[in-house]
Amino acid sequence: MTNFDKDKFLASNNVYMYNPVAREDDKVIYLTFDVEWIRPDNVNIILDVIKEKNVSAAFFLIGYGIKKHADIVRRIVSEGHITLNHTMNHVWLTKCTKDTIQRELEQCNQQFYEVCGKEMPKAVRPPYGAINFRSQLLGMDIVGVDFS
Repeated sequence: MTNFDKDKFLASNNVYMYNPVAREDDKVIYLTFDVEWIRPDNVNIILDVIKEKNVSAAFFLIGYGIKKHADIVRRIVSEGHITLNHTMNHVWLTKCTKDTIQRELEQCNQQFYEVCGKEMPKAVRPPYGAINFRSQLLGMDIVGVDFS
């Protein structure tokens, strides 16, 4: 197995890293939620609170619950939040073949398209934060990676 070269990986791929230590003049906070559909009512509670506070967020959706909870997904979209891919079945991408990874991402995107009539941005938050070179061959931006 090849050793993971973090610097080479970051230099050759679109990886977005959120650092909780921002410069004083930045004054930026990113709210992101992984929607795993275990307690879908919690998503509505979160939406109520951030709507009340006039805040936007990014929701990383697992595909298997998108159709079942289409009303929540449509609400996320209609209230102007970002929706992004968190795979179809919340799999460890580092343990999957390239074909399996592609299928996981495409199926999640397809579920979203069927519910909302539009495509998700070409970005993914890998389940468990697990990535490697194989999981990066698909041309999607990776969001939420932390090497600290």
